[in-house]
Amino acid sequence: MTQLIDNYDSDITDSEYTHNWVRRHECIYKLQLSVLYHRKRERYFDMLERLLQTLVTASASGGVALLLAAQTDRSFALYFVAAAAVVSMFQLAYAPAARARQHAQLATDYQSLWSESIVLGEVWSAQTCDTVQSKWLRIGTSSPPQLGALVVDCENEIAIAYGSRENVRVIPVYMHALKHIWNWNTTTLKKSPS
Repeated sequence: MTQLIDNYDSDITDSEYTHNWVRRHECIYKLQLSVLYHRKRERYFDMLERLLQTLVTASASGGVALLLAAQTDRSFALYFVAAAAVVSMFQLAYAPAARARQHAQLATDYQSLWSESIVLGEVWSAQTCDTVQSKWLRIGTSSPPQLGALVVDCENEIAIAYGSRENVRVIPVYMHALKHIWNWNTTTLKKSPS
């Protein structure tokens, strides 16, 4: 039995070591992907919340200004007030601020586990792999369902960061535009031509 690393358990075979190395890499990759995914979702919902607040403020302000102006038709002001009410209802029902906070917490939890994983070193035992994977799954229990095109977008970003452009899959423009809204089936996406 050849020992690959001096500080590793001498009772382990090379194939067990390789298996644990692959599992370690998979765990770190899943953590990176989870952090990136939830940070993107957090930014999307935060941006949506700000946009809705801007629309409500502009509509309500415009309506009030028209109501206060004596020389304008007051019925026109009702359109502004109605728009503010509709956008406010959507904002209340969809709750983008709450969703942004949820994704921020998930990203923080995954990033914390990623940080703990780095401290464990480069050589993991099977038990360490199981522990990290178990914690990753436990955090995921409070996660909403993932959106396929957004996951592919995150995978592509990681592949590019690691210099593996051959693993990048092409996302059609319509999927890319609606990746935060619709859960697309991405199983048929092809890798980009090199």
